[in-house]
Amino acid sequence: MEPITPERFEEALAKALREGDPRVGLFGPHSKVWEVNRYSLIFLGAGRAALLQLAHPMVALGVAHHSRASHDPLGRFRGTFVQVFPMIFGDLAEVERAARRVYRIHQVVQGTDRGRPYAANDKEALIWVYATLIETSLLIFEQVVRPLSDEEREAYYRESHRFALLFGIFPEDLPPDWAAFRAYFDQRVDHLEVLPVARVLAHQLFAVSPLLGPYRLLTALLLPPRLVEAFGLPTPTPSRRRWQRRVLSWARLWLRFPSSLRELPPYLEAQARLQGNPPTPLVRWAHRLWLGS
Repeated sequence: MEPITPERFEEALAKALREGDPRVGLFGPHSKVWEVNRYSLIFLGAGRAALLQLAHPMVALGVAHHSRASHDPLGRFRGTFVQVFPMIFGDLAEVERAARRVYRIHQVVQGTDRGRPYAANDKEALIWVYATLIETSLLIFEQVVRPLSDEEREAYYRESHRFALLFGIFPEDLPPDWAAFRAYFDQRVDHLEVLPVARVLAHQLFAVSPLLGPYRLLTALLLPPRLVEAFGLPTPTPSRRRWQRRVLSWARLWLRFPSSLRELPPYLEAQARLQGNPPTPLVRWAHRLWLGS
C-alpha cells in the first residue's frame, strides 16, 4: 500500500486551487468536464461506477467496515455524489471544503480483514475510483448525448487531472493520455477481484426497492462481462441487449425536457452563481430529489 499522506494531499490540493478560479471553480462553463457531467442522465451509469469500485478489494472492504452501506445503501450511494459534485461545479471554496472533507473521511477508513490490509487513502485504490468516475461519465454521455472526437476525449481527460488532484493524485501518477488511460482501464478490469462482501453490498444496493430491478439489469448490461458473472447479475442476452438499446434511445428524449429536469441541480446552481442569481425553488427541489439534501 502507498497512502496519500497529509503532506502529499496538501501539496496536490494547493496545485489544484492554483489552477482554478475563485468564483468559477476548477472547470467552468466552457470545459469538457462540465459538458459531460451536466446532465441528470449521468445517474444511468452510477450503478456501474459503484460496482466497478466495489470490484476493487480495498474499496469493498472499506465500504463494508466503515460506511452505512449495509443499512442505508441508497444513502451511501447518494453520499458519493454529494461529495463529488461540489468538486466539479462548486467555486474554489466549495472545492476545497469538499476535498478536505473526503480526505478526512478516508483517513479513518483503514484496517485489516482476514489478513488483507485496506485503506481508503491508498493511492492505487484512489486512482481506480477516479478512473471509474470519469470513464463511466464519458461512456454514458457518448451513448446518450453524442459521440466525442478523439480531441474532445483528450481534452476531457486532461481537465480531469485537476479532479484527481483533489484526492492527492498528481498527473504524473496517471496514464499520460486518453489512449494510455483506456489501456490502463481495460487491463485493470481484467485483474479486479469481486469479494463475497462486494456481492453482498451490490445486492443490498439494488434490493432497496423492487423499482430498481430494471436499473439492476441496465447496470449489468453496462458492466464488463467478467464482472457481471462475478457479481451474480443477469447475463446479457440478445433480447436484453435490444432492451438496453431501446432504454438508451428513450433516454435521449430526456434531453428535450426543461433544463431543471434535464440538467443536474449542482450544475444549474453553478450557472446561477456565475450569473449572480440564487438557485430557483425548482432547482432546490430537484437537488433534494436527486441528492437527498
